[in-house]
Amino acid sequence: MYDPSEYPDEEEEEEEEEEDDDAVAGDVVAAARRAAAAFASRKDDPGSPSPSQPSQPADDPALAPGLYLVGTPIGNLEDITLRALRVLRTADVVLAEDTRHTRRLLRAYDVDAAALTSYHAHNERSRRDGVMDRLRRGGAVALVSDAGTPAVADPGGDLAAACAAEGIRVVPIPGPCAPAAAVIAAGLGTARFTFAGFLPAKSGARRKQLEELRGAAVGTTVFFVPPHKLVATLEDAVAPGSRARALLFFFRRFSLVSSRLRLFFAPSHAAASPDVMSRRVAPAVHLSQVHEEFWRGTLADAVAEFTSRKPRGEITLVVETGGGESGGETTPLPVRPRLDRALREMLDDGESPSEASKRAVRELGAKRKEAYAAALRLAGKTGGVDADA
Repeated sequence: MYDPSEYPDEEEEEEEEEEDDDAVAGDVVAAARRAAAAFASRKDDPGSPSPSQPSQPADDPALAPGLYLVGTPIGNLEDITLRALRVLRTADVVLAEDTRHTRRLLRAYDVDAAALTSYHAHNERSRRDGVMDRLRRGGAVALVSDAGTPAVADPGGDLAAACAAEGIRVVPIPGPCAPAAAVIAAGLGTARFTFAGFLPAKSGARRKQLEELRGAAVGTTVFFVPPHKLVATLEDAVAPGSRARALLFFFRRFSLVSSRLRLFFAPSHAAASPDVMSRRVAPAVHLSQVHEEFWRGTLADAVAEFTSRKPRGEITLVVETGGGESGGETTPLPVRPRLDRALREMLDDGESPSEASKRAVRELGAKRKEAYAAALRLAGKTGGVDADA
């Protein structure tokens, strides 16, 4: 989904994960083959193309000339459509961001990979003219990325634009899309969102772009973030000011300090506005894979969380923007872990449930009844909200 040369630190992480990835890939490939076998066992209509027999392209009708942008799985190989398989079987050539990666997908469904050709960020300029010549002569060209929908933060967008400019047919073959998958599961509202792709690698340029998006975006904003850049990206999103950045540097260097100390430097005390510090985020890691994870919380909490544990795998980051307006119905993110941590510290210091809950309302912005109920639960008591709370 992105150029590895821009992020050299990724190579070491990829080597560390290689064995785990191979094991997971083996399981997924096996499942994909079982699915293909299940299709093959069905009785097909003899008068229609047979997607259940991917190894027999002769059963498929010839593709009309044009450029086909084919969505492929973002993790789980079962997330492939029958139409995508038919196009990959019958295209004159399949342009792939990484032929090794795509060959594994084609092999899982017994699709001939003879027409596979590399087309990536390092060679797209040199190969574009040859591809356009083939398309002008009436060829059917399929384009895939390593994962998800091609030409979205991936090579191929300029090729599609060139085809459109010359009147060559461009055909989208819908499929998996990481931004859409992350948005619908993040719980931050789905009516309006902005996809921003990859942010600049340099911190200064990244902060500038985040500032522009903060003023312009409404609803949620979605980013692709390499794992080793996640904490820095979250810090830049939280703290454009020098004082707030200093506080976040403190979080990062001393991430194991007590939650009481973090509470003191929480939204109501930081130089960044409370609105920004408490803005909600949902980093999605390993989308559609075995170890898929959605972490949900505030920007400030996310900095502390991912400083203390190093994330692994490609990340699709969903951030609440536009002053917290979701552009639609929003399901509140769970705040219980953060509230519970703070209340437990207060109760351990001898504060009563009533005192602890009042403080949580003042310093965390928690709801009065929710804070008092949580304090009672943590103190091992039950009962309604009294007049003193």
